[in-house]
Amino acid sequence: MHDCEVFFWALTVLAGGSGCITFGMIFYLGRTKMKEVDRLIYGFETQGESFSLQAQRMMDYGAVFTWRWHAKRAERLYVYDHFDKKFKRPFIVTYYLFWVTAILMVILYILDEWFLHITP
Repeated sequence: MHDCEVFFWALTVLAGGSGCITFGMIFYLGRTKMKEVDRLIYGFETQGESFSLQAQRMMDYGAVFTWRWHAKRAERLYVYDHFDKKFKRPFIVTYYLFWVTAILMVILYILDEWFLHITP
């Protein structure tokens, strides 16, 4: 096994682990804290929606909670100012973890297609 293959499998485990943590955090936030943000933005809680809609809203809220500039640009500055840092932290961590997972998956694709040619 070459060093590049070891690196490939280590990145695979890292991407899979971060993806599982991201999915778990989206599920947790969708059932708990996301309802408070919805109450502030829309005036009501959304009940029983799909995981994909929760993931989409989590990415929106994560971006708003991460940068004040983005919150102002998305006209959600009142949401950014309303919640404290402790409340925002899980959204920010999940937002960054999602992008880390996505970047690792692109790197894995490039490694597999152009360097390793690993076939099942």
